[in-house]
Parts: sequence; structure tokens; C-alpha cells
Amino acid sequence: MRPEDAEAMQELFYSLHKEGRWFDPEFLAFAIQWGRVDGAHAVLMGSDQQSDIYGVMVGWAQEDAAGATAWLMNPQNFAVYLPSAASGLFQGIAAVDPGAAEALVIANAGNPRFESILYSLAQMKISQMGLAGAEAWFDQLAQKPVPDALKLKSFETLQEARWRQHKLGLLDTPAGASLPERHMAAPWLPESAGEILGWDWSQENPEAGIVKIDRITSPKAQKSATESLLSGWADNDFGSLSLWLKGNREHPIFDQAAYHLVRKIQGMEPVAAKEWADQIKDADLRERATELDPLDPFATGE
Repeated sequence: MRPEDAEAMQELFYSLHKEGRWFDPEFLAFAIQWGRVDGAHAVLMGSDQQSDIYGVMVGWAQEDAAGATAWLMNPQNFAVYLPSAASGLFQGIAAVDPGAAEALVIANAGNPRFESILYSLAQMKISQMGLAGAEAWFDQLAQKPVPDALKLKSFETLQEARWRQHKLGLLDTPAGASLPERHMAAPWLPESAGEILGWDWSQENPEAGIVKIDRITSPKAQKSATESLLSGWADNDFGSLSLWLKGNREHPIFDQAAYHLVRKIQGMEPVAAKEWADQIKDADLRERATELDPLDPFATGE
């Protein structure tokens, strides 16, 4: 395709779009080729269409990575669909030189113009190395002085991939706590990771899990881990939770643990539930603990 033919072809596609005939694969192929032959001009002509800008940037980045990168980095070049432009840039470079694509994201992880594609790096690593290899790659990335936002997005991408594997029956564990546990002290650890850790600890060794919770430095992750552990412990073995409470009445999470125990047993053992509820120091938590659960078949309201 010659550069001088591109605008006429674009108008042809647009006329087809108006008739409801999208030809998405063909249009994408056209946009990529336009980016290859005349990226600097094509990116201006396609800046009002999301599919245009993505395809054009893919082709431009494949042919002239430096030029395409410079355009995206220039704050004067405002694109309505900037995330699509950034994604196209990454995919175009990655198709030619994956190492250069990785270096680009790492170097610009703190740049708002690259914020929308931080997850792309982990996705590329999964495609290259498989999930286990990508997790090993992440272990190294987490030790480097790169923005926490990149670590967080990469971590979440890996966790999501592991969950999908489980849903397909390809893993023995729901999400796998090994990766979150290796990074539990990281300040960027997300709330979802805390939930995974807490649940796994509740099923394996809840008392040891309570000790481990203090190693989580992210406040949100620590809170979700605590809630998940105590909820899972109460559901799985409320008897041992009761014994732990008897020996740890001054523990910082005593109130939370007692709350979960009361919620678990109030329908089955109302007298014991009331005794434990009376020991909860936090008035609001104590009141919520004794609220009847309308979904609990044992709750009588008496």
C-alpha cells in the first residue's frame, strides 16, 4: 500500500462502517500497514478512532520504534484513545524485539502515558515463559528499583492468570499462595493477595498464620488477610478458634476473632455465642456480632 492511497482506503472503510459492515480484521490489518508506511501522518488521521490508533501504532512501532515512541512521549500529542496508542506501541515493539518492549515499560513505568499498559509486560512473559517462568521473572523484578505500580500490575496479572488456570482445572489449588507469600512484606501487596494468604493459612495452620500476618506491611492486604483467616478458621474449625481465644484474650485481634466465632455459632450455640460476644471490647463490633443472620437456618431470633 502506498501512503497516498491510505486516506481513500480509510474513507472506504468508514463508509462501510456506516452501513454496519465493520470488517474488523481487515480494518486492523489496513491500519497496521498504514502505520508501517506512513506512521507519523497516519497517527494524526486515525486519532479519533480507537481501532485506527491501535493498529497504526502497532505498524509504526514495528517499522520505526523510536519515532512511534517519541510521538507517544510528547505531551503535545494528545490522543483521545491514549491507552490504545500505548498498547499498540508496546505490541508493535514486542513483535520485533521483546527485550526492547520490556525495557521501554520498565523505563517508563512512572510515566502516566504508560500507566494503562503496565500489565502488558507480565502478559508477554507468560506467553514467552509460561506461568511458572513468568512468576520466577517477577521474583527478580520485585527486587529491582522500579515503580511499585509496575510490580503491582504485574503481580495482579500473574494472580489472575493462575486463577484462570485453576478454573480450567489445570491447578490443584485455587490461586496459589506461594507467590503472595514470597512477597507478603512488599508495601504494594494488593488487598486480594491478603485475602488469598489469609484463606490458605486458615485451612493449613491458622495459629501460625496469625503470626505471619504481622509480616504483611500493606495495611489493606493485612486487613484482608486477617478477615479472611479468621472467617475461614471459624468456618473450618470453630472449636480450635475458641481454644485459641481462651488463651489469647489480650491479643490485638481478639475482638475480630471473637466476632467471627460468634457469627459462626450464634445459631447453634446461642449461650456460648453470647458469652463470647460479651467479651468483645469494641462496642460496634460487639453489636454487629450479635445481629441475626437472615440466611442462617439455625437463627431463631429467640
